[in-house]
Amino acid sequence: MGADIYQALAKRGREWAKLVESLTRIEGAVASIPFDAFFEPGLGPDSVLKLTSISSAHLVAWTRHVAYGTIARLGSLTRPCLNLLAEDDVVIAGLVERCMLEHAARAAHTLECLRDSHKSSSWESLRELIPKTLFGTCLTNPEGTVFEDMAESNPQRPVKPTKLIESLESFAGTSETGGTSFFPGLYAFLCDLTHASQRANSGFCQVVSETGDGWLLQYLRSESNKDEASLGALRGAMRCLQAGYGASAMLLFWRFEDDRSGLLARGPDREEVAWVWHNILDPNLVFWHP
Repeated sequence: MGADIYQALAKRGREWAKLVESLTRIEGAVASIPFDAFFEPGLGPDSVLKLTSISSAHLVAWTRHVAYGTIARLGSLTRPCLNLLAEDDVVIAGLVERCMLEHAARAAHTLECLRDSHKSSSWESLRELIPKTLFGTCLTNPEGTVFEDMAESNPQRPVKPTKLIESLESFAGTSETGGTSFFPGLYAFLCDLTHASQRANSGFCQVVSETGDGWLLQYLRSESNKDEASLGALRGAMRCLQAGYGASAMLLFWRFEDDRSGLLARGPDREEVAWVWHNILDPNLVFWHP
């Protein structure tokens, strides 16, 4: 639908208009975050698996890679997702939304591990985590395939998605504010839409008639979904965007320096946290009481 996709969605009804207004506000806040250049220290041949030491330069490069990468990736996925939802292609939009969720979850996990290390005054666990979050790959055993030339040296698997999503749920605080969790269930649902499951195909199948013995079914070449399904998918996508953008902004507010006494780190101050909450993370931007 081109550049007017936001206006087109807003015209679908009051709930749509409020979500589009919130999304515009969130994206405006994220657009004010500059993509500053940063230094990445050279790594030795064995550092793909474990860093020999942790310096402020390592932490700056790690947090910037995750934060900037998440912001860029989420931004690139938003418009395709909106275009799909405008056409009520909920299943295909769900594939994009799953990508949003996993990138948001990596940012939340990075932030959680950084906080834990700072709280314990020990950076030891990050010696393995930093290479894993940056270089983890599914191409750990492509021998004998057409992708053999893409094999990584010293390959290791990435952090398990379930662990990332636990961090995302903890960061977003959905269960704390609403009493029930959000992201684990959303991820399970999106996985069903991605995998070769019947749930993924249900939107393409309609009941022509029903008898006492069963149903007469017919498949369609495109999805048949109701407006509320698309609206729910938009809420889910926006909650992923909130969490991913929010975690990324918090990562960028961390400061690091090397000192004679060791590595020094300082997290966001109260005003910075308040800015992230008000402009990006506030659940009321997506879920509100009528």
